[in-house]
Amino acid sequence: MKLPTSGEFDIAVGAYRIDLGATLTGLGADAPPEYHERARRLREGRLSASDLVLFYKIAARWKNDDGCGPGTAAIGDAKGATAQGIAEILARTMAFGPEPAHKYGQGEVDAAVAELAAEESAKAMLASCGIVTAAHLGNMVFAPINWAVPGLVAEGLSMLSGPPKAGKSWLSLGLLLAVATGGTALGRIDTVAGRCLYLSFEDHHRRLQDRLERLGSAFPRNLEILTALPKGKTLADFLGAYLLLNEDVKLIVVDTLGKGIRCDLNDYDKVQAVLEPLQRIALEKHVGILLIHHTKKGDREGGGDVFDSSLGSQGILGAMDGAMILERQRGEDKAVLHVVGRDVPDAAHALALDSATMAWTLTDESPAEIRTGPERRAIVDLLKASARPLKTGEIASAIGRSSSTASEHLKALFEAGIVAKSGYGAWLYRGSPSGVTESTETSESSRPAESETPPKVPKPPKVPATSTESLTFGDSVLSVKPSTFGDSALSVSSENLSIEESHKTPLEIW
Repeated sequence: MKLPTSGEFDIAVGAYRIDLGATLTGLGADAPPEYHERARRLREGRLSASDLVLFYKIAARWKNDDGCGPGTAAIGDAKGATAQGIAEILARTMAFGPEPAHKYGQGEVDAAVAELAAEESAKAMLASCGIVTAAHLGNMVFAPINWAVPGLVAEGLSMLSGPPKAGKSWLSLGLLLAVATGGTALGRIDTVAGRCLYLSFEDHHRRLQDRLERLGSAFPRNLEILTALPKGKTLADFLGAYLLLNEDVKLIVVDTLGKGIRCDLNDYDKVQAVLEPLQRIALEKHVGILLIHHTKKGDREGGGDVFDSSLGSQGILGAMDGAMILERQRGEDKAVLHVVGRDVPDAAHALALDSATMAWTLTDESPAEIRTGPERRAIVDLLKASARPLKTGEIASAIGRSSSTASEHLKALFEAGIVAKSGYGAWLYRGSPSGVTESTETSESSRPAESETPPKVPKPPKVPATSTESLTFGDSVLSVKPSTFGDSALSVSSENLSIEESHKTPLEIW
């Protein structure tokens, strides 16, 4: 490619003229292709304002002082082809040479300089924001997740919600004691000892002492307790300072969220603005921060997503890395702990409360059974104790409710997988040894809903015991031999099939 020589192309920039041909004499074959492409457009007279800016950058980068005019030398003196540098070059460049072949107004040059400045700003932003390719991400090696309580509370921001007086504070205090001593959480989960902090904004020291004693605590030094934030400081301010001086913290409990952040919990934007710094602190310091919160009033026996019961804006749950709901009926010593999170699989755990020590422990009981109300639990207990399937009417009589009410309860228990059908209108506990087989369940699925009155079936006509009704289908014959109203026999015969089965119930045959 023939490069322009000095004086071959002059360009006027505002009140100045610049010999661009001279600036290109040092452009070698190893220069980037886009530089040569712009040189070609220069020779063809198609140079744009942005091309002009790039040629200034070329001049600064590929300057050769030998044989170049004073204009090129001035360009070459600018260190770094930044937008500010180009503006200085324009002001310092001297005019020389014949009448320029191409003219650019000062406005066009200013626009080109602004364009370059925006490009440089965009490049700087993208370089600093940490974009990585999927291939690079696949080769990255990360440290294991730092668990405060394995399977329940990981590093990051988590929440434990439940109705008032459901035992949330007792549960969280038990978790703190387990982590502070490196003991067992909920009777089954091994933990690694670490410093813990309990921000108990609803209790005073006397009550906290009583609770620790009741839980059988040895009052570990690794557990620190605070009942009020420093005056004028936010929760994020305090935790930032505390974690700056204590790097071995594994678990922090804030009891409660409402007392800790003090903002309108129904305002999505305000909640997000308050919780985002807490989440950032937790992740940066690799500590688990557990916020204790309340759920809305109401009975959830009818179904629905349990996590919709959290009080306040959905922004609260959205800001969490993990969340737990303690679902407990008033006065019951059993509960279900629902768990979701970014680093934990969705789960539901059955818990039992020791009324003497107020300690929660994991059990092997079915969470679905615990979630049922008193009447449904009475039905489950009745079916567990029965040696045979029970009819809907028998169950209704036993619990003192109408057949329709009992039928509604049974339907809900059936959908929850707790009870199973056994013949028309009969029920049994799914975990019993006489549980139904897959084929029985399939056939029963076509039965009418138990809440409806069974349809009246016409009484079969009385026929002599020796009479036979037959239907022929190709090579197969279907024969029914009913008795007066006793045993009946059904037989099917064909070249490839022969089946006989006796039934005690004529209605099943009919």
